[in-house]
Amino acid sequence: MATAVWCGDCTGYTGVVADAASRLFEVLVEIEFAETAQAVFPDPLAGYDRFVEMLEFRTDLRCPAVCRTGRPNVSTISCEVRTCARDRRLDGCLDCSELEHCDLLRNLHDGLHLEQALRNARRIREEGLREWLRQRS
Repeated sequence: MATAVWCGDCTGYTGVVADAASRLFEVLVEIEFAETAQAVFPDPLAGYDRFVEMLEFRTDLRCPAVCRTGRPNVSTISCEVRTCARDRRLDGCLDCSELEHCDLLRNLHDGLHLEQALRNARRIREEGLREWLRQRS
């Protein structure tokens, strides 16, 4: 299925932010920065515990699977966009005449990926999928 939402654009899929958060967390623990924050910077770092909670949360924030892989354990992932394309007997969003005004894409994660998806779709339609993928790798 070809859709304009490209997993390679997502930090949850690439893991770049989760990896950086993990490394920062490891360094902060290693140098015992919690004690430094409390003893040396009590006012500016009063919310340090909350920062650590958010950092820990971000270390695990990764996409569990790509929905289009076709693997049995992934195919059950609910995706309204994928279901819509299947119901319309399309290979994906790129084949849909309503792509530019698609409410499903607009509402996907509150429009988080909308602009990137539309840019991707326009480029794929202009260049072709193979060329677009070649440039991405």
